[in-house]
Amino acid sequence: MRPNRRQLLRSAGLAAAAVGLAGCNSTTGNESTSPGTDTPSGTTTDDDSSESASVSVDAAVAAEWTAMRSRLDDAYALGLAGLGGEGASVAGRTFERFENASGEYGAHEYLEHTSTANYEGFETAIVDLQESLSEGDAEGAAEGWRSAHQHLREAQIAAVGESGANALGVLRFGAAVNNVELLAAAGESEAAATVAGEITAWWHDVPEHDAIEAADHEAYGNLEEAMAAARSAAQNGDLAGVRSASDAAVNATVSGAAAIANEKLASAGHLAAYQAQGWDAAALASLGGPSTNYAHAAVLNSYRTRVYDAHWLAARGAADTAQTMVDDVFEHFETDERGYHEALEEANAEAYEGFESGLSSTSTAVGNGNASGVDSAIETVDDNLVTGIEALAGATGATLLQASFFRSRIGDARELYRLGATDAAAGV
Repeated sequence: MRPNRRQLLRSAGLAAAAVGLAGCNSTTGNESTSPGTDTPSGTTTDDDSSESASVSVDAAVAAEWTAMRSRLDDAYALGLAGLGGEGASVAGRTFERFENASGEYGAHEYLEHTSTANYEGFETAIVDLQESLSEGDAEGAAEGWRSAHQHLREAQIAAVGESGANALGVLRFGAAVNNVELLAAAGESEAAATVAGEITAWWHDVPEHDAIEAADHEAYGNLEEAMAAARSAAQNGDLAGVRSASDAAVNATVSGAAAIANEKLASAGHLAAYQAQGWDAAALASLGGPSTNYAHAAVLNSYRTRVYDAHWLAARGAADTAQTMVDDVFEHFETDERGYHEALEEANAEAYEGFESGLSSTSTAVGNGNASGVDSAIETVDDNLVTGIEALAGATGATLLQASFFRSRIGDARELYRLGATDAAAGV
């Protein structure tokens, strides 16, 4: 079962005390007495704590290397998509981040300490990747990308063992499928399909493929299906389908990683995968894709607030004002000149139709004084707006907009309370 967010953060937090980032802890909870001692084997001594902290550090840094491996995939995927300049920029920023990750537990210093050969090899390879992408040298970019991955994987094996490296490597492929979504959202459907095919080819050539198949056959099957679905959806220009496949791929890799290695290492890697997806969002914004869709989703989010305001007014007898407010939302949506009307229809036609139908029903129910009809229609409007917002902004963007929506509602309640309308504030 995929851990929920609270479980993930709690698990990761247990190992984070030593280094400020999730890690792993090899100490078990066995309470039996060790032979030849009076100390229960499950009791943590000073030596145990030091060893546990060391393991946690290894896991934390190995997870950070996973995030950097995902960035290598980002850069190379952009090159495959014909966006070599953007790919070179990503590689350059990744190298800069690596160089600045100093300190005893930083990704830079820790790699140099783990293996001088891997450290020097990685630095050479990522520079080769950047320069090749900038020059349009496909063969050179491929070689730099492969070499950089090899050096980081070897360092991960030294830090957390082969099983641990395999678990982190599986999570890397969940983030890789997210690149297909990145390109599709930027309107590069053909490039997205090309990258999806390449990712599948990479996947069948790495040790992680056999590791997840042996550890969790269901997760393995789900990941393979998600990869195929992402490619098919990209070929058909189906952004919603690509997003669904991307989410499924991440879910499968999280389950698979937990089956390959211990939960705390998998949790550290999961957080690194989130970090990689955040970088994907930044890269995508620079391409001009999601920033536009997110803006459209923000308009729909404002409609949620306006419709709930109308609901509140209707419940307090201000039916004329409430109906006017609903009709204004409808008019604003229908007379759109900025693209959010068409964007919703393209992102999710069912949500688009449900939203319009719900608005019409809300206006009619308010005008007729039908309280139960208003409640039902408002629920229809909100459900379809939430669906449409997620289709446009993705799960992460939708969560941010949801937080904004609740913040506005809490602000309404606070203002009513300040004005002395405590019952109305409680109702909101």
